[in-house]
Amino acid sequence: MSYVVFKLTKNYEYSYVMSGGHRIMSHSFIVFYKFLDHNERLDFFKRKEFTDRSQNVENHVVFSVGIIASRKVGNAVMRNRCKRVIRIAIRSIAKSLNSKTNLVFAIIARKNLVTKKSYHVKDELQKCLYPILQNLLEGKPITQNPNIDSYYL
Repeated sequence: MSYVVFKLTKNYEYSYVMSGGHRIMSHSFIVFYKFLDHNERLDFFKRKEFTDRSQNVENHVVFSVGIIASRKVGNAVMRNRCKRVIRIAIRSIAKSLNSKTNLVFAIIARKNLVTKKSYHVKDELQKCLYPILQNLLEGKPITQNPNIDSYYL
């Protein structure tokens, strides 16, 4: 099954995920995520940039990701590298999913991410998202976060 990863672009999308979602903290980033029910999913993915694509959203693994790297992380080069490394990790994780998901992520980069290699970031992100992804891979219904506000190394 193919996958489609959309970007969060609007301020209200980030605040929607961060205020109503769950949080997983790591040394390199903070992951906010929210499960969408069917009606929320249709509303969320009806935006113009989602419907302009030739792909039908219903037939693909779909989730949205927004990446934030503030000036505390470093200069523009460092911030862009952090975002690029997280995007690469998200794409490789998305390839392993084989079921439809109703997840929206907002990932905030921390200063420790600047010095890490991309494979370390991928491993750390997989470790953080393991409880969620495990349920998706097993086909279990996900209604709540298994570990709310948990801290992973």
